[in-house]
Amino acid sequence: MGLAVADLNGDGNDDIVTLELLADIKNQRAVTYMGPITSSTQGQITALGDSTQNAYRELELGDWGEPSQTSISGSCDDVDMWLVRAEGVDYLTGTSTAPGHSDNVTVIEFDCNSNKFPETVTWTSGGVTGSGVGYTGSAHNHKLGAEFGGFDIGDMDEDGIIDVVAMNDANTENVSYATITQSTHTFSQTKTVYFGPYIAWEVTVAELNGDGEPDFVHAAKFRQSNSTSSTGETTSTYYLNLPTSVQVTLSNGGGGHMSPLEYFGAMRPTTVTVGQVIGGPNSAPDLIVGHGAYDQFTYDDNFGWDGSYDRIVVIEMDNKDLAVSSIDISPTDAYVGALGEGTREVEVTVTNTGMDILNGQATLDVEIKEVDEAASSNVTVYAMDWDNPEDRSGCGTGCTWSTEAYYGVAHWHEEVAANSTVGHTSGNNAASEAANANNPTDFMWSGLMKTNSSGDTWSGYEPNWDEGLVLNNVDLTGADRAWMSLEIFRHLGLSDLYSQDQNGFVLAEVWDDAAMIEVFSEDVGWVLLNCPNTAYFAGQCASGTSYWGGYDNGRVESEANTGLDAAIYRYGGAIPGTQYGWGNFTEEGLGAFELSRFAGETIDIRFRFKSGWEGSLGANESLWSGRDGFAIDNVTIWKQNTVFTSNVQTQQSNINMNNLAPNEDYTSAISADFTNGTTYRISAVLNYGQDEQPANDEIVGYVTAFNLYDPGVVGIEDFKPGSLYAEGNFPVNVKVEHLGNTNVTFDLEATVFSAIPTDVYCGSPLVVCDEGFEGGSSGFRYTDDGNANGGILDDSSCPERVFGSNAYWFGHPCDTPNSYGSVWENETLTIPDIDLTSMSGDFVALNFEYFAETWFDIQQSGQTTDVNDYAAITADWTTGGNDYSGLIYGQWNDYNEDGFCIVDEDENGFIDPVNETTIDNTEIEYIGDPTNVNGGSGNYNVFYNTDGLVQSRSIDLTHLYIFNTTSADTNDWTDECISLAGSVVDINFEFRSNDDIHNGQNDGVRGVAFDNISLQEFSFTQDAVYSTSVVDLDAEENRTITVSNHDFVSGVYMIEVESIFDNTTQGTPWFGAEEISVANNLARVIFSVESVDITLGKPDTFPACPMLF
Repeated sequence: MGLAVADLNGDGNDDIVTLELLADIKNQRAVTYMGPITSSTQGQITALGDSTQNAYRELELGDWGEPSQTSISGSCDDVDMWLVRAEGVDYLTGTSTAPGHSDNVTVIEFDCNSNKFPETVTWTSGGVTGSGVGYTGSAHNHKLGAEFGGFDIGDMDEDGIIDVVAMNDANTENVSYATITQSTHTFSQTKTVYFGPYIAWEVTVAELNGDGEPDFVHAAKFRQSNSTSSTGETTSTYYLNLPTSVQVTLSNGGGGHMSPLEYFGAMRPTTVTVGQVIGGPNSAPDLIVGHGAYDQFTYDDNFGWDGSYDRIVVIEMDNKDLAVSSIDISPTDAYVGALGEGTREVEVTVTNTGMDILNGQATLDVEIKEVDEAASSNVTVYAMDWDNPEDRSGCGTGCTWSTEAYYGVAHWHEEVAANSTVGHTSGNNAASEAANANNPTDFMWSGLMKTNSSGDTWSGYEPNWDEGLVLNNVDLTGADRAWMSLEIFRHLGLSDLYSQDQNGFVLAEVWDDAAMIEVFSEDVGWVLLNCPNTAYFAGQCASGTSYWGGYDNGRVESEANTGLDAAIYRYGGAIPGTQYGWGNFTEEGLGAFELSRFAGETIDIRFRFKSGWEGSLGANESLWSGRDGFAIDNVTIWKQNTVFTSNVQTQQSNINMNNLAPNEDYTSAISADFTNGTTYRISAVLNYGQDEQPANDEIVGYVTAFNLYDPGVVGIEDFKPGSLYAEGNFPVNVKVEHLGNTNVTFDLEATVFSAIPTDVYCGSPLVVCDEGFEGGSSGFRYTDDGNANGGILDDSSCPERVFGSNAYWFGHPCDTPNSYGSVWENETLTIPDIDLTSMSGDFVALNFEYFAETWFDIQQSGQTTDVNDYAAITADWTTGGNDYSGLIYGQWNDYNEDGFCIVDEDENGFIDPVNETTIDNTEIEYIGDPTNVNGGSGNYNVFYNTDGLVQSRSIDLTHLYIFNTTSADTNDWTDECISLAGSVVDINFEFRSNDDIHNGQNDGVRGVAFDNISLQEFSFTQDAVYSTSVVDLDAEENRTITVSNHDFVSGVYMIEVESIFDNTTQGTPWFGAEEISVANNLARVIFSVESVDITLGKPDTFPACPMLF
């Protein structure tokens, strides 16, 4: 529960005190180990009693300041135990048993004559007392007035006596503290200080800025954002995004505190200590940050790229430090922020990163210079291909190799060409997958050969390796820029563990087999390199950095489906590994690694390999996979003395500081012209006479304008899927955007199709499948689960009409006290026995109208969270005498017309059903409501919010993306694309709510309703093709374009709009350029048109009318 270290009795030896909860999960104790501590040291027990009476939460050690004790041998002073005592808790049930406060600071004195704390500490209504050998007096108590969070004590005047106590307010946003007057041992009135919009489970009290008042340091685990729920309440949401911040809240010298400083760079800070690591004895203290990890059922830090990369962070603090904190260029592309040709804004941010309030004047010089590549000179620093002698001519006495083993022994060695046919069997150990078979030269490899009991030789790596191959003292001095090219092989697995719930197995732990390239410099320590953009787009750098892991394919899948690489996206086994093969990271291939940030320094470059607890050649040979891990070849490092053209753009800004507080910013912007294929040096230099830290006074970066093109279709305006419109001549308006990074001109083509629908039949006996919930002579088509949670309701008499007729409600259209409650599970409306066995059309549309109003959170960005009450669509179907079931996620749009929704990973034009299983998410369109109330960020697969309107959907049952739940073994459940053609199908509209306090009855929301459910079969014919051009659409720009007008008469219509990027016309800037993605080139909508005797100015839906054909 807690541990603290101090010299309790002043004998020069560290003593340890622990706060413990015994195995009965009830009795508590403190145990003291007096130094010098050895393996035979016995702990001295202080019994603290039953947790159901008082729960002791945290422990610190410090001198209360009581008078010195005297004995025959003289006087002595000591250090005392500070505890936070809270209300009684039954830890077995998690319930409070003795209601009270959680802010009781309790000080128990140490007896330096007996060298003991009391044997027993007893609480009564009269106070806390010690008994037995040791201190036997009363404890000192104070209620701080905060709900318990992290706790700390401090000595501001450095006299050895504690004069500050502090406690986080329920770990969120604020810290409460009180000072202690030593002479009277009285506590001041509690003050509250804001440390930022974060959760922090610990607080550190320190004196950082020399004013004698307490400062506070918080390891902030989560950032908070206040959001508004769908019912108008203000709620707080905490982001999982990494990295998070270390918050420093400084006193202002007048009894108050300044705005908190944010120090980013830590992954998931858990604890911070203050010390002197960098600089001299008179310099500002440093912060040493300890990391933890956060995980829950659907998220785990360690699953993501950040969480998989281990690091220790030391934050160097300064008193007066004005820093150039960032250079940003906009607009750029939407994928990696790459610069393209055109006039762009370069914004420089200057920040007070010190602890003092700054005054006076500083100057900021921003300069953009164009590199003259022809006049610049390159020098080879080092080259080695392991087939010829190495070239160290440009490295002086440096560029020497060493191997390091951080656990066990090192296995890096030169693998010779003679072995290129050795170690191959089948599967992942086949020659086609192997490092040596695909590189018939010598290279360096972290691996080995092993022979199994059958006499077969396998290549791979064993469990629990952690080792580095280091190129030491690489001389980049005297250079402006530098690069490294090489070939690297990566075929990596993973070690994984699982938990299980009622729905199946869920990934619980992942340990990557990982390959890394790191650089060490004196300024920043070991860091990863940024990957070349070409390598990222080629799928050779999934993380965007020089880190490759066996779980990369799983991270890519999770990121595509949830936006978070650390998400736990699905049930079943993890994607079992990642095969990158040999990657040619050269200027002619995937791009060389940029080392320019280290130009002028001498650095080390480390090729590090780590394996999990399984490896590819572990102890159990039946589990061998034979993946070959990490290998490198053909390393070349060069540096450049850069020459510039006369094209120089400059701007000088004067920064007049008038009480510029810590963490406050100043920005300056310059508009500059960039040309494709040209490299620029962008620098920002700060001159401030009082500055104590010159290391951050300048940022220099090189950027090459490299045009990227990705024009796309956002959507077809005005027409909604499955809706009914009046006849008329209306424009086809299309919203387009450019996700590339420079101006582009492209064509838009709109094709209008029409069809006369044919009926689909369902039920027993078979009848036309059309359910309007009105009954009458035609009866009903639906069935349900037969309970009261859901049924047909008429809203025509409600104050606010929704459908104006009968509909099937999971909730209530106007009587919200009778709306849906908590824990409505799998409440089901079914359209049964849909006969698709004799289809003659192109596809079958499931059409319906629906209304959704549930409780959820809306963040400031418009993103919705806590979507826990919703309706989903599932299907049960029979084909060929076999029964199947699945959850419908979305529709599959076969953009590339290959008949699959699987990524053709080897690009051979064929899908291997065994080795190629990755879903092509660019072809998936989710069927549910938007994830953002402002639009533009995709949809969920569930229905929960229609913004107070009736919406419609049209879902093609011949192109579905589902989660197949057919198998009795949940490990076999999987995502796949299917067609229901040839099947007999039950379509289920399932509603569920969770067990939180939010539901329709408590929050006054109406729930989810469905109406006018129909199925129709279509064969479309082309009516017309229209086209127009979109001229000069720039990066980050969107525009609505009228392609043409069309005369719509009665019938069913499909409009397909495609953006056409013509890269074949010579003379255009994009001649020969590849489009980044074709997935956003196509949009489609299907709707119906009827003859109506009214006049409409533009298309509009008839939300209360059934579809008529």
